[in-house]
Parts: sequence; C-alpha cells; structure tokens
Amino acid sequence: MQPLIYTSALALFGLTAFLYLGGEWPWPAATMLRVLTFAAAAGIVQWLAARPRPTGAIVPYVVHAAALVTLWLAAPTPDATRELWRQVAFLTVLVAAAAPLPAGRGALVGLHVACLLLVFVQLAGPRSAFDGLGRAATYHALEQWSGYPELGLLMAVGAGGTIGLAVAARSLPVRLAATVLAVAFGLATVYLQSRASTLTIPIVAVWLLGVAVVKWRSKTAVVGLAAAIALSVTVVVRGGGVPAIASRGAETLAREMGIREQGWNAARTMAGEHPVTGVGLGGYQREYEQRHLGRDSAHPYNIVLHVLAEGGVIGLFGWLALWTRALWVGVRAADRSRRGAAIFALHGMLVAFLLRSQSEHFLANLATSDRLLLLVALWIGLSEGLALDAARLPLEGRAAPAREGAPVPP
Repeated sequence: MQPLIYTSALALFGLTAFLYLGGEWPWPAATMLRVLTFAAAAGIVQWLAARPRPTGAIVPYVVHAAALVTLWLAAPTPDATRELWRQVAFLTVLVAAAAPLPAGRGALVGLHVACLLLVFVQLAGPRSAFDGLGRAATYHALEQWSGYPELGLLMAVGAGGTIGLAVAARSLPVRLAATVLAVAFGLATVYLQSRASTLTIPIVAVWLLGVAVVKWRSKTAVVGLAAAIALSVTVVVRGGGVPAIASRGAETLAREMGIREQGWNAARTMAGEHPVTGVGLGGYQREYEQRHLGRDSAHPYNIVLHVLAEGGVIGLFGWLALWTRALWVGVRAADRSRRGAAIFALHGMLVAFLLRSQSEHFLANLATSDRLLLLVALWIGLSEGLALDAARLPLEGRAAPAREGAPVPP
C-alpha cells in the first residue's frame, strides 16, 4: 500500500501546481491532467485499508454519483458520456484528496494559496493591448485561463480563503499575514474590474464573520462585523445616500442581466420542458444551438440553472447533496486549531466559488472549465479529508478551544 499512498500524494501536489500554472506546457494540458488524475486515483485504493472507513460522510457523494449515472442511462449521448467522464475525474480527485495522506494536508492548502499568489503576481504583465473595458489583454495569466471571469474568480476565492484563515487562526502573525493577503486579493479583484467577483468578497467576509460570532463567540469577528457595518454606512453616505446607491445598483444590475438574460431564459425553458431528467448531461449547448437561440451557447451564466437544464430534478438533487455536504463540513468541522482553521479557509474558498457561480458558470462542459472542475474537487476533498483526520486523531483535531483566550492545541 505504501507505493500507492505516496504516488497519490505526489500526484495531488503535481496536479495542484499544474492546474494553476501549467498552461499548455511541457505537454498538452489535457494529457497532463489525465495522467495526474489517474495517478491520484491510487488514493481510492487507500480507502480499502483505511480505518475508520467513511460511513455517513460518503453518502452525499454516492447520491451525486448515482444521479449522474441515472441521467446518463436516461440519455446516453456522446455529450452525456463526455460529461460523465468529467464527473468521474472530479469525484476521483475529490476522494484522493480526502484519503489518508503521508504528508500533512495543510501543505496542500498552503500550495493552493502560493499558486493563487503566483497568479496574482502575473497580473502585473505588459499592457500593450486592451479590451472593451480598458483592461490589459496581454497578461501572462490570461494565457493559462480562458478570460477575466476566471481570473476574477481566482482572486475572490483567494480573498475568501485568507479571510477564513484570518478569522479562525489563533496565532497573531498568521492572522496578520492572512489579512494582508486578503487585502491583496481584494485589490487584485478590483484591478481586474470584475464587478461580480468584487461584490462576492464582502458577502463571503460577512458570512465567515457571522459563523465565527455564532460558533466561537469571537471578539475579533464581532469587531470585524462592526467595521463592515461602519464601512457600509460610510460608502452609502459618501455615495449620495440610499436612493443614489440604489439607482446606480439598479443600472448595473440591468446591464448585467441584459448580458445573461438570454441564457437564463433558455435554461428555464429547457428545465420546464424536461423537468425530471433535463435535456441530458452535456446537452445544454446542443439544445441551445438546435433551438437557434443566439450565439452565446456556452452556458446559462448560472450554475444552478445549468444543472436544472441538463439534469432536471434528479440532477439538482444530486448536486444539492454534494454541495450541502461540502459546505456543512466547513461549518461543522472548523475550529480554532490549525486543522480547523484550514477547514474554515477552504470553506471560505468554496463559498466564494459558489456565490460567484450564480452569475457565471465556471464548470460548464467546456475544455477550459476542466481545470476549475478539478480545483473545486481538490478544495472539497481537502476539506473532507481534514475533517476525517480530526476523527482519526480526536485529541489533536477535536480538543480545540471554543473561546478565545484558551490554550492553543498542538
């Protein structure tokens, strides 16, 4: 078993670095992703010998997998088969990241933050060309991701994760470092002029602070919430009052809805006509083109509507099982220990991703979305794995103090 364990761990580290920084080198990205995913699959074998084996924790993921297989059996088209294999890769990486690893999972979480920082550094590239909004179009990072929405998402995710770490960590230096990183990621999001990603960050911050207040009665979180309220009041006053802010917000909302409305309506129509199984896995783009609904057929700009359109009620049920479990782990298993703080940081990353995905679909059935699909699998798997580590080592993972000022666990 030892060779399999180390193979899986090395593959997960390699996959993480390549997903962020690989681009198309040194081999085609798709080939590298397949090789690393296959190697990471060795982690699944580890479950056969692991103690304790997952029991209730695995049920939501089995429900999600069963829903996907049911949808594929209902309409086994080439598009459905491709999407099913994408989801197999997703679940494979998720399970491998949650399996027992020889190295600390905190190192993998740190690697994610480091890679996000490298993406951030790449934003300071040459500005010899500009898009319609005046944004530089020659960043090195744009060669690795499909566009500004993905870069804005990554910066918002980085902010969400570091805010979670700043809230949950007990060490003052760690808190300060996480706060600085959160500000840097937030400024990068503003710099990219990604409105939806910029709006995502304060919402995630309020959510994380609220959880900390309720769960740990954190005085720091209370101060943070008070500061957020004071900042909001200041912005409203300086912006001309509530009516002026509401007017500008309505204009922005109307503009953003105009861009996305056609996709939303198309997805609603497909879901209404096929409420149980949808139009089939991977079928949104095909149906959109066959109905001659317009040129923008990639996705409906909303992850929930996309799931409803392609999977109907069955697909949505499996999707909700997956995400309810992923988010619940982040709230329930987080604490003030090192492991619990890492879980809370991952929770912030997942919440940021899910919120941002309400106005964009980053996991659509496109080649450019495969990398984000596997990144989300890593985030969920690491969160699940850290929680399972706590179950295996209760003294280290569960004896965390509930209030500030108590001794720090090892």
